[in-house]
Amino acid sequence: MSAPTVQQGEPPMLEAGTVVAGRYKVLGLIGTGGMGVVYRAEHVHMRKIVALKVLHREFLKVEEVVARFEREAVAAARIEHPNVVAASDFGKLEDGSFYLVLEFVDGTSLRALIEKNGPLPIARTIKIAQQTLLALGAAHGSHIVHRDLKPDNVMLVADPEGGDRVKVLDFGIARIAPPDQSRDATKLTRVGMVMGTIAYMSPEQATGQAVDERADLYSFGVMLYEMIAGVVPFDAELPSQVLARQLVEEPPPLPEGTPEPLVRLVMDLMQKKPEDRPASAQEVLDRLAELTATPSGRVVAPPSGPPRAVLYAAGGAVVLFAVLGLALSGRSSDGAAASAEPAVSGAPPAPAGSAPSPSEVSEPVKATPEAAPSVTPAPTPSDVPVAASADARHAESASKSARPATKATAKPAKSKPPPPPPPANNAPKRKTGPGGIYIPPPSQWFN
Repeated sequence: MSAPTVQQGEPPMLEAGTVVAGRYKVLGLIGTGGMGVVYRAEHVHMRKIVALKVLHREFLKVEEVVARFEREAVAAARIEHPNVVAASDFGKLEDGSFYLVLEFVDGTSLRALIEKNGPLPIARTIKIAQQTLLALGAAHGSHIVHRDLKPDNVMLVADPEGGDRVKVLDFGIARIAPPDQSRDATKLTRVGMVMGTIAYMSPEQATGQAVDERADLYSFGVMLYEMIAGVVPFDAELPSQVLARQLVEEPPPLPEGTPEPLVRLVMDLMQKKPEDRPASAQEVLDRLAELTATPSGRVVAPPSGPPRAVLYAAGGAVVLFAVLGLALSGRSSDGAAASAEPAVSGAPPAPAGSAPSPSEVSEPVKATPEAAPSVTPAPTPSDVPVAASADARHAESASKSARPATKATAKPAKSKPPPPPPPANNAPKRKTGPGGIYIPPPSQWFN
């Protein structure tokens, strides 16, 4: 690959195939910035792809720019976190240019994503915000304030499990403890302003005051606002106008439909005074954790009421009791029906005054005209212990149903006894199900 054409006033480019520091082979150009050029390179011994950042030679005599470049190397090397682009090497070329070797990130910037798609879904916004906060928390834990957080410095890589993997980079104007306010808060900040990041600067940083971790949280709030609305809260043609709006105006309302807890969080992050903002990245993470994002991007409150498992268990118990009641009712009726069948053998009738045995109950009971009519109740589960009495009642009911036929066929002669009633097996039988099991009507299932 040939090197890009160099025009008048541009810094010279490294040609493809050039080996830097004896171990980094230039493969091609990634992009150029205000301070330097970034190349895609390969470690000649480890065969690992890296990003090689080389400072423009024209800035070698600018103390603030050199200090910023060194600061990026130190900060990136000190922070070890999966959401922070790591630095692995730093040095100086033969012509005096500085170089920095960074982790190669094959993705797209959050800036490019917003410019392409506009406002992001709430669910995706929250996931990107959470990972960015994890990176800020790691930096703050190492006593490093980024001071240049913006969508351009947040890279998004496709996660193998789906979604976005965030990588925060460019700690060029980071404040590293112990802070040197005489230089960090003025000249290095001015370099950042020239690069066009004033729209994300906290009021204290833009006015040259001392900054701490809450300055990064302000920048994060502006970035969060932009992900939701698609535009920055304060914009104007001139940087001075943007600064004036940052200092005196309240952020415009977020789009309709934005969850109220998320709106409050964004507004708290963008408070003018540092003491009015959340105190740490962890506090912001805790507030984001209270929001539950659905796949559609709609944020809802956690579900209330009994868990579904409890409702399912209650419903199962009701069904189980219904089945048990049906089984008990069927077993009782089956026994009563079996005892009401006529005996096959012709056993003699029992003597008068003796109680009928289970085998004798099957014989039809002769009804007399003087017998008073009675109503035989339907068998219930309580009839199971007294099956014999139930059988007797069923036999009596059968004989009474045959009484009209007996009167109709009786002869006038009183000397002759009336003919016996029809056999009990001619009485109407109750309907049974498969296997001869009696199935009571639905109105008796739960009696």
